[in-house]
Amino acid sequence: MKQKIQLLVIIPARAKSKKLKNKNIRRLGGYPLIAYSIQAAKVISERNKVIHLSTDSKKILNISKKYYNFTNDLRPKNFSSDYSLDLEFLNHTLKLYKKKNFFFKFCLILRPTNPIRNKNTINNFYRKFKNSEFDSLKSISESPKTPYKMWIKKKNQINNIFINKKGEFYNYPRQKLPQTYYQTGTIEIIRINFKTILKSFSGKKIMGLKISKEEAIDIDEINDFKKAAKVIVSKKYIIPKKLK
Repeated sequence: MKQKIQLLVIIPARAKSKKLKNKNIRRLGGYPLIAYSIQAAKVISERNKVIHLSTDSKKILNISKKYYNFTNDLRPKNFSSDYSLDLEFLNHTLKLYKKKNFFFKFCLILRPTNPIRNKNTINNFYRKFKNSEFDSLKSISESPKTPYKMWIKKKNQINNIFINKKGEFYNYPRQKLPQTYYQTGTIEIIRINFKTILKSFSGKKIMGLKISKEEAIDIDEINDFKKAAKVIVSKKYIIPKKLK
């Protein structure tokens, strides 16, 4: 029997990591990094939801089971390389649940590399997106440097990444340039509308909601762990809880 479910939460966690070995299960504040995303999935105010761990690692799966009763199989290696696209693990997950006759209206992605999340932030984002007409949502943060002064280099020639016939943005004072934002992996939401395969991960109409600098911390190297460790002690952020 076909079951329509409001929310699919995917926690993507590959085994490989370029800069930090076993990054997704390294400890932050006494817990493996992935446990923060698992707890965030659990506190989302949506009863009609499925939480799915998309990983190619038995080790990551076994550690994650201490925090949630995952029953799914591993992600195939061909969807888990450095060059694999997010759309691949998303469609692979939708295919798995299609076999179970589970179909989803929304999908929320919680990446382990962005462990700092506030419960109110994640639920407010989900509520705003559900009541919108956007195809997807991305959490964003202010860019520390303007991309209008950035270049692409080919041999000895450089070209500004923006093509502007009205003037040379790269020669403008910073105060005259538009404020820009970069996307974070803290919260991403996609409108599935009960489809079993998507052609685009984000669609054409993308909502961007701003998060705090703390919530935008992305774990890529050891210094990022140190930054996150100073912030995560605050009681306003989601902390993991083991299963009894």
